[in-house]
Parts: sequence; C-alpha cells; structure tokens
Amino acid sequence: MAFDLAEIFLIQAEQELNILQFPASYRNSMMRNNGGFFEYGTEDSDAFVSFNLYPIADNSDRKRLSRTCNSVVKETKSTRENFDFIENFIQIGDDEGAGAYYFKINDDRSVDDLIWYCMWEEDELAQVCRFSDGVCTN
Repeated sequence: MAFDLAEIFLIQAEQELNILQFPASYRNSMMRNNGGFFEYGTEDSDAFVSFNLYPIADNSDRKRLSRTCNSVVKETKSTRENFDFIENFIQIGDDEGAGAYYFKINDDRSVDDLIWYCMWEEDELAQVCRFSDGVCTN
C-alpha cells in the first residue's frame, strides 16, 4: 500500500545519489504515493506494461521505515555493486524478476524523466517511455 511522502525524504535520496533533483513528474507522484505501480503503453501493441515502483526511504515512524526498506537508494546501490554498466543509472523499480527500470543520470548530475529498462540476462538498456507519459497506481 502506497502512502504520501514528505519532500525532505526526496531531498535526502537525491543527496545520497548525488543528483541535482529527480524529475518533477516523479517527485510529485512519489509525494502523493510513495511506491506502488507504474503503467505505460507500448508502441507495438495496445497492451500496457506494469512494474513495481520502489519507494523513497521514509524513517518518520516505524511503520513507514519498514514499508520503505527496499528503497530507490538501497536498490540502486545494490545493483551498482553487481553491474558496472549501471553506474550512471538510478533503479526506480522492477518487474518481479525479469528486469529493472531506471532513470539515467546525465553528465551535469541532472535526471530527466526517460525510463530505461534492462533485462537481467541481457545487460542492455533500452528507453521505454517517459515517466510523465505513464500512470501511477497503488
């Protein structure tokens, strides 16, 4: 179950990841519902793809802390330890085993709202959509 998020926790995550700021569409969405699911349409079919959005760590109380233990920062750091090519990407979610979804960190430390996908076996990233073009659900 997703819940709201105070902006201070987004700022802390941005500092830990050494980025200027998450995309505005992502920030606004996470402040309304920290985590949940993200859906986007595909160009080659009428189908929608859905994936889990990792929450931003929130230690304001014990319940929120336990619900955000798989945070964006934690998952990004874990992935970077295992995959060198992910160094300039932020892991924002996964599709329960097959692969993961990312934002790219630009050379100036900015982050735009393009979402990239990587299947674990392939080690290749592909752009799939913009965060602002999708829909977040609980």
